[in-house]
Amino acid sequence: MRILIVTARYAPHVGGLETVVREVAAQLRQEGHTISLVTNRFPRTLPKYEEIENIPVRRLFFLVPKLSYLRSGHLVEWLAGLAFLPLTLIQLLRILLTYRPDVVNLHYLGSPAFFLLVLHYLLHFRLVVSLHGGDVDGEPYQSRFNRWLFEALLDRATKVTACSQVLLDHALGLAPRILPKSSVIHNGVNTQLFESAKIYDHTRPYLFAVGQLSQHKGFDTLITAFAHISKDVQELDLLIAGDGPERRRLSEQVLSYDLSQRVHLLGSISREEVASLMRGCFAVVIPSRREPFGIVGLEAMASGRPIIATRIGGLTEALADADVRWISIDNQLSDLTIALLTLMDTYGLQEDVISVDNQEKSRRYSWQRVASHYLEVFLEATEARYIRDN
Repeated sequence: MRILIVTARYAPHVGGLETVVREVAAQLRQEGHTISLVTNRFPRTLPKYEEIENIPVRRLFFLVPKLSYLRSGHLVEWLAGLAFLPLTLIQLLRILLTYRPDVVNLHYLGSPAFFLLVLHYLLHFRLVVSLHGGDVDGEPYQSRFNRWLFEALLDRATKVTACSQVLLDHALGLAPRILPKSSVIHNGVNTQLFESAKIYDHTRPYLFAVGQLSQHKGFDTLITAFAHISKDVQELDLLIAGDGPERRRLSEQVLSYDLSQRVHLLGSISREEVASLMRGCFAVVIPSRREPFGIVGLEAMASGRPIIATRIGGLTEALADADVRWISIDNQLSDLTIALLTLMDTYGLQEDVISVDNQEKSRRYSWQRVASHYLEVFLEATEARYIRDN
């Protein structure tokens, strides 16, 4: 099968979406399918074409002249959208006509969505839209244009997938007509990587958290909770990996608690480094305020380390039957503080606490199985199109 994957973000960017696309593409290619990938060219210094792990990657400027740019005084952005919109449409049209994919799979609506919608009216290709989070519970609420685009593209799609039932239910609330053609495909985890990674070398026991440094990840609450216990547990550190818009504010928060020697913001790191840090930590903490699924939850399961997580969104699906110390979103700070103290009362500061049961359960989420679910949907999309055409 010839599959064209279109995604709002891809390598060298790092994140949950990028991980899903990379792993699914690699698995499908390994099984003999032909894969090509189109993504946003941001920043513009990235090459317009390269091969990443033997998969062709083309980057286009998915820019639209939104009225919101004019209202907010961003004339340059509006003019850029006006200039690149027809050019990008032509480039994407050429890719579709040349590559002739059996299925186009859009991961996260984002900036490519409008272009695929326009070209779908022209070419009527088989389109599978895969929803991942902010494209459902964030962007459709930002403007009437975004809401229209969300509904119009899902109406045109042959099939729709979501990474959790929670996210799909949210999407159905916005576009109930997609129910007959929608399904849930949970994300996956490289269990071998997280079970066998080299233990991270840190001088003291540490808690570990990872994710984009944004408000919905709840790292500010984690830092505050750590500050509350820091005087009673002086031999424990906190390591947070990731980058994002909240980095400066979190750094200032660490300084305000006088914890710069114990709380370390590590910046963006590789999956291999994440695995190493998880394998070496005392516990993995996932203090999210919103989470469409939570690949980090699966990774924590695969590492076998104790887990503390907010009972929210897709995390409750990812960690449904795992051994987890759950905290409430309504009393997040107090629950998290208590959970940290309880965990230490239970284990002391042992660094070799491993849940074999969690590791075993994580193996149900192999990327091979995830890719096979996507392939089933692609085959159904092909069959659905064939029936309509005949």
